[in-house]
Amino acid sequence: MPAGSADARTAWQLHTAAGGGHSAPIFFSVDDDIDRHTWETVALQWFRGINSVLGVQRTGVYGGINVCQWAAADGVIGNSGTPGHRWAWQTRSWSHGQVDPAAVLYQRVVSTASNPGPVVGGLEVDVNDVLAQDCGQWNLHP
Repeated sequence: MPAGSADARTAWQLHTAAGGGHSAPIFFSVDDDIDRHTWETVALQWFRGINSVLGVQRTGVYGGINVCQWAAADGVIGNSGTPGHRWAWQTRSWSHGQVDPAAVLYQRVVSTASNPGPVVGGLEVDVNDVLAQDCGQWNLHP
């Protein structure tokens, strides 16, 4: 069983239980500042396992700019319906002030204990910018 395949099956079950459509992307997180070697030897293999269950077009990535660009270059994330965009949700963390022009979402505010985000409904939240008309929202992907 390829690395990532069990995570993809779990994600699919949770996605469908929540009402997610059969063509909507599911974003998988690389929530760390990994280097190219770790991408190639660990994360890329994990994404290939995810692809073996969901397919490339249903797979998205969340991470820093390098992770988003490596995932696109290695062909393990799908394309948005918005031309020139891929299922990449980029975080401000580990992105050195750069935004990947192919990303569909950008996490501009990362709420932390030392730098809290805005309060919504009594909770501190992150802030994400939508960079593409099709960012994977369920109403576009039944």
